[in-house]
Amino acid sequence: MFSGTSAERCTRPCRAPPHVGRWRGTARPVRAAHLASEALAFADARDGCVDLIERFGLLPTRVMCRLLGVPDVDVATFGDWLDDLSPVFSMMTPDQILAAERALVELLNYVDLLTMQRRTSPGPDLITALLAAEDGGEKLTHDEVVRMVANLLVAGHDTTGSQLGCSLLVVLLNMREALRATTRPSLIGSVVSETTRMEPSIAFIPRTTLASSQIEGHEIPAGSVLMLSSATANRDPATWEDPDRFHAGRFVEPGVPNVLAFGAGPHYCLGAALARLTLEESLRAVLKVDGWYQITEPASESRGESCSAGRRNACS
Repeated sequence: MFSGTSAERCTRPCRAPPHVGRWRGTARPVRAAHLASEALAFADARDGCVDLIERFGLLPTRVMCRLLGVPDVDVATFGDWLDDLSPVFSMMTPDQILAAERALVELLNYVDLLTMQRRTSPGPDLITALLAAEDGGEKLTHDEVVRMVANLLVAGHDTTGSQLGCSLLVVLLNMREALRATTRPSLIGSVVSETTRMEPSIAFIPRTTLASSQIEGHEIPAGSVLMLSSATANRDPATWEDPDRFHAGRFVEPGVPNVLAFGAGPHYCLGAALARLTLEESLRAVLKVDGWYQITEPASESRGESCSAGRRNACS
């Protein structure tokens, strides 16, 4: 909703990889790498098996809340609000609509209060950075900051969490190739791009036509909503070499195309850098586990559902 506006331009430095990347380090226990490792450290293995989706379920929200300066004691409440808001991306029942409306009001009230606090008591967090951001002397209004934070939370919780499950599935199905990232740490970003290319959590991008046009002889009137299949484009053999093969180093090779998981151009995802950070540190944590993991159910049953996995030495 902010693409191409002064608000979008103001926030570019705040969401750029260098700004978000400071959460990757290990100097303080608020870092994404620490949170990802912590999610696995206390895994309660039942019969030698661990549900990775359960372990990582709240991680995107924890990372986002730390970045925003939300106290740890409120993270679970944020998770409940965002769970109630997740159905807004699909058809909703009357009960879901009521729950979503209540969650939205409570979330906005919380962010509104937190933003007012940061205006008088700045901190090393994203809300403070948004309040200070400007473009040509123009700053974000209070309401713009509140709406932007709420949008980032809602979009990041559902999409990053879903993509994390998809990426874990791809890695577990291709563990030997993915393990190359343990000896070449620079490959982890490529592994994330390759998993989002092969199994994107969002397979379609909606777009509205501004003028009538023809596609393959079909007349498309102005104002039509088209669902563009980014999943198909990400496996187009005319663009990708050996598109159905998982290649850990594909995205460090020269001339590689851009993956469409986060959109493109003025519609590029506002939270892409933070989503990638969360995915990278989660996959890194899984790949570092001694003995590693393997899927304990057929892959066809895992797609679209919880990806349950166990340690190889316990679930053979």
